[in-house]
Amino acid sequence: MFYDQLLLRHPFARALFPDDMTHQIFVFEKTIDTLVEHVENFPSLRPALTDLAKRHVTYGVKAYQYAAVGAVLIDTFAEILGSAFTAEARQAWEKVYAETASVMISDSYPGL
Repeated sequence: MFYDQLLLRHPFARALFPDDMTHQIFVFEKTIDTLVEHVENFPSLRPALTDLAKRHVTYGVKAYQYAAVGAVLIDTFAEILGSAFTAEARQAWEKVYAETASVMISDSYPGL
């Protein structure tokens, strides 16, 4: 659902992904799982996030695109979870995504 919404709202992103999204979806799910598992010790994720961000640069991802991805991610959680996605849960995910994007951008796009 996340990728469907991302590509619908931001067609520019299609060129960043392979035709077969199976592996991409698997990797994305694992990344979300890792964020959840380590949310209490976020600094421990920095090396992995830096590596991930540097790969994103080689794929052609631009720093400004992180905001679009974050908005789609949060909206997808809201759609899937409905009323279970409380204001508190939204705020927590917005914080996690903002911290994640901040690390990835600062470590991969020097000078921004």
